[in-house]
This record gives sequence, C-alpha cells and structure tokens, in this order.
Amino acid sequence: MNYGICCGPDRFDCLAENGYSYAEPPMAALRGLDDERLFEIKAKADRCGIAVEGFNCFFGGDAKLNSDPEDSLLAYAGRNFEVANILGASYCVIGSGVSRRIPDENLRDSLLEKYVRVFDSIASLGAKFGVRTIFEPLCKDETNFCNTLTEGIEFVRRVGNENLGCLVDFYHFYLSGEDLSEFDILRPGELSHVHVARPDPDRAYLKEENRATFVKWAEALRRVGYDGNLSIECTFGKDFEAEIRASRPMLALFDSERFVGL
Repeated sequence: MNYGICCGPDRFDCLAENGYSYAEPPMAALRGLDDERLFEIKAKADRCGIAVEGFNCFFGGDAKLNSDPEDSLLAYAGRNFEVANILGASYCVIGSGVSRRIPDENLRDSLLEKYVRVFDSIASLGAKFGVRTIFEPLCKDETNFCNTLTEGIEFVRRVGNENLGCLVDFYHFYLSGEDLSEFDILRPGELSHVHVARPDPDRAYLKEENRATFVKWAEALRRVGYDGNLSIECTFGKDFEAEIRASRPMLALFDSERFVGL
C-alpha cells in the first residue's frame, strides 16, 4: 500500500523526508497555472522523489455541476486532465460538495440524470488521458447528494463507466455514522481510493489514541482486498512535519502485510 498526503507542491520535500511516496494536491489550485509552471512543479516532485499520484478538489467554486451546461463542465474537466497528464497523475477525485448540491428537491430527479451523463462523459474523457475518475461520497454538512459509501457505489453503478470508481473517505464515513458492514456491498475493484483522517470532528492527523478505530478500518479494507493508495486528507495544525511524522506509525496499521497481530 502506498501512503500520501493531500497537500500542495510547497510540501513535497517534507513528504519525502518523512516516508511518504506521493502527494495529492487540490486541482482547483493548480488548473489555472500555465504549462511552464506545471512542468516546474513536476520537476520539483521528481527531485524530491515524490509522485503526484492524483488530485482532489476537481471542481472549484467557479464550476457548478448543478447549474453549468454539460459542455462547459466537460471543457473544465478537459483542462483538469491536461494538468493531471503533465504531472503524471493516475486519478482525479471528484468530491466538490457545493458544486453537486441539489438546490431544490423538485430538481433531484432531473439533476441525477444530468450527473449520470456528466460523470459518464468525464470518466470517458479521463480515460483518453490515462486518468481514472473517482467519485467521493461526502457527509451531509458538505452536500445533499450521495452521503454514504452505499449511495456512492449505487451512483457509480448507475453511471456504469469502467473508468469511474468510488472512494471511501473515513472522515466522512465517521461523520455520517456509517457502519463497516457497508463494505460488504463492494464488488472487486469498485473501491478505487481511500482518504483518512482521525475519527473526530476536528479532522486532525492520525493519533495513537484512535488506534483501535484505525485497526477496524484497516480490517474492512483488507476484507475487500483493497491494497491501493491511501491519502491523509485532514486539517493540519502549525507543525505540518511533526503531524505527518506522528501519523506514519498509524498508517502502518493499514498495511496488509503488517496487519496480522496488531
């Protein structure tokens, strides 16, 4: 299993120095940069020995799934995949809770059909760049569309595009009060990525006091055969390096080869 941090290029060197293999930056912060600057970021990652495996924050505040025309959303996605291609990324996560919020319950059915079409088109476009599209269920504080792993999987299945996967973010999973039995619905390969923070509303880094919960989460992933990337997506405090260093032993709990006996 590979471990990374959701952070920007300014922290690439710190990741490498503390045993992480990749970064997952916010796409919304990088998509406006010109290609020359993007190639500079790629060169920095290479010097640090850090891969830019993927991106989160696919749609920023300047794009709205719930109101923008479909061709406009596809053009927006096209630029994102160009950025991902330059930086060598293999996936893009689409959470973007505000962008996909249902503004009126009377519009839910029509927007669901639109979202199915849009995600199908985006996933197909991403495939042309060799980039997997990953849908992220989010808690009700962030959106009112697809709040649980089960709802996320049902949506991905409805889209039915082989280049579209689903993510579990254990912070949102915790806030939504979900049960680990939800993992039983997963078919092989449906879980494409994992985000993790400590099980607390503070969304902080991984702490020893939460070891028992991390062991349960790790066991759920192991049960469904997940052995892909795992990104810490949390709210970091003043000492970023100290917090990612402290998180590293907790991440080892998710390593299937080390899990037995922990």
